[in-house]
Amino acid sequence: MKIVLAQERNGQPGQERTYEHQSVKVGRDPADCHLVFDQSEWPMVSRKHAEFRLKDNRCLIVDTNSSFGTFLDGQRVTEPTEVRTGSRVQFGAGGPIMRIVSLETMAAPAPKVDLGDLETRRDIEPAVSQPVSAPPPVAAPQPGQQPQRPVAPPQPPQAPPQQQRPVAPPPPQQAAPPPQPKPAPPSAPQQQPKQAQPPAARGGAPASSQPATI
Repeated sequence: MKIVLAQERNGQPGQERTYEHQSVKVGRDPADCHLVFDQSEWPMVSRKHAEFRLKDNRCLIVDTNSSFGTFLDGQRVTEPTEVRTGSRVQFGAGGPIMRIVSLETMAAPAPKVDLGDLETRRDIEPAVSQPVSAPPPVAAPQPGQQPQRPVAPPQPPQAPPQQQRPVAPPPPQQAAPPPQPKPAPPSAPQQQPKQAQPPAARGGAPASSQPATI
């Protein structure tokens, strides 16, 4: 909320004061109030007299239990009441009068983002490379001091080797029996060659085996 107030003196507005808060507190307590009045000049103003409060985009004047009351355009305020530009608020009977010069209760709309323009900028803008951090410097060994050996990182625990079960030897193979000789087939009986018989002589006489004498 942005509210501009001007104090009236003899019916004439004085110097303008601008406040940009969700609530603007009025009173004599400088530690807690935004608009502070001097007690010696305005004794009718309480330490925490009233408050301009923003609610539902409306500016309300709220009396915070003041001793001499708060008045809006001459009417005493008994509950939160809306104020507008040009309203006159008086703090206590015969107290200071503040005129509302301008009032802004609506929040400024956020600028619209063109998605097409965003994609174009993303394509145009070069990628920013991440800086590569340099390794930490190694301290040089002091004189008379042995250089430290680099400590190897701890090795992860290894699983115990599995025990192999003994393999039983294969049973011995039995030797095959030697082949039995096959019995020879019975041989056929040998026939004796027949002797040629001399031809029989005609007339029934046997031919002589003796050669004929010439």
